[in-house]
Amino acid sequence: MNSPKSKTIKLAKKTLETPRKRLLSSFQTLDYFYQVLIFTFILTLSPLILLLSFFSYTLRYVVKHLAKVYRKDLGHMVSAQSILHAVDSINSTPKCNLVAVFVTEGSIDIENVRYTLEDRLTNLPKDSKGNTRYRESKQYLVQWAGYYFWKTDPHFKLNDHITVLSEDKEYTEEDVKDIARINLERSWPTQKPMWELLLVPYYKPSYSLTSGKLFV
Repeated sequence: MNSPKSKTIKLAKKTLETPRKRLLSSFQTLDYFYQVLIFTFILTLSPLILLLSFFSYTLRYVVKHLAKVYRKDLGHMVSAQSILHAVDSINSTPKCNLVAVFVTEGSIDIENVRYTLEDRLTNLPKDSKGNTRYRESKQYLVQWAGYYFWKTDPHFKLNDHITVLSEDKEYTEEDVKDIARINLERSWPTQKPMWELLLVPYYKPSYSLTSGKLFV
C-alpha cells in the first residue's frame, strides 16, 4: 500500500513532467515548422537562381560576340576565375597583388634572362586547346559593356617590366621582405601589363646557401 508521502512524490513528478512534455512537443512542432519553411524557401529560390544564372551567362555570351564585331581591338574576355583581379583597384590601392620569390645559387646572366623572356613573349607557344600561352603578359584590362576584356599593349617593351636592383648592395632576408611588402601594396600604371620582374644581383640568405641571385 502506497504511503501518503509516496503519493505526493508521484503527483509532484507528474506535475513536473506534464509541462516538460508540452515544452518538448512545442519544440518538435517549431522544428518541423522551420524545416517546412526552409524547404519552401529553397524550392522557391531555386528557379530564381537558375533564371538569373541563365540570364547572366546569356548576356556574357552576347557581349563576348558583340565585342568581336564592334571592338576588334579587344582580346578575349576575362575569365570568371580572374574576375577578382579585374575588379580590384589595380591603379590605386590593389588588394590582390601576387608576389613570388625565387632564389638561385651562383650567378645568372641577366642578359640571358632578358633574351629568354623576349623569345617566349615573341614566339608565344600554344596549349593543347590551341590557345596562346602567356598572351596576358603583353595585355592590360579594359572594361566594355559591363565586362572586362584583355587588350594588347601596342607599345609593349620588355625592358619596362624588368628592373635590376642596385649591384652595389648585398641584400639580406629582411631587405627581401621589405621588397615583397612594397610590391604587395603597389599600384599599376593604366594601359600597361600588370607584372614586373625584379632582379636582385647580390643576395645573402640566412640559411646554408652562401650567395645567390633573387627573382621577385
